Amino acid sequence: MRSARPNLLSRQNLHDSNSSHEEFLNLFDEAYSQLYGLAVSLVGKPADADDVIQEASLILWEKFDQFEAGTSFHRWAVTVVANVAKNWNRKQRRRRGRSLSDEAIGHIAKVRSGNSELLELRRELLDECIDKLPKEERSMLWQCMADAASVMQWAKEHHTSHNTVYSKLRRIRQRLYHCVLKRLEMV
Repeated sequence: MRSARPNLLSRQNLHDSNSSHEEFLNLFDEAYSQLYGLAVSLVGKPADADDVIQEASLILWEKFDQFEAGTSFHRWAVTVVANVAKNWNRKQRRRRGRSLSDEAIGHIAKVRSGNSELLELRRELLDECIDKLPKEERSMLWQCMADAASVMQWAKEHHTSHNTVYSKLRRIRQRLYHCVLKRLEMV
């Protein structure tokens, strides 16, 4: 039977200031969906992933004062979740005689972490490429990306056909795609 752990995120157990509490919660909130996805992929069931995430979040909070500002919270949290999942899988192996090996868990965690980092890099590069677009193209892109009605509205406001707008958007997207690829090659 598990011993009850104190709620380490309660107000009376905060570190020196509310700012570290808020910083932790903001960083954890940003990473949560990816961490949860990793946990599910490592342990197999959402209910078990909930347990892994709960334990990992306690560890992350307890050791948050050791986290170095300016480094990747996501990478640190992925490592903690992977280690908690390894321990969980070891317990399952002892109980049921089967589960993922530590090596398999390590590979899955690396792949998921690498995918997240690549996606984040691509987002940053896309933002840079969008910033280089002429102002009118940037405006059209943002206004029309919401839905098809926005395309129709933009076409009407600019006295052009919706097919012309779709063609322009397609060309802009192609340029952005090639811009991101070119920048990825330089990284």
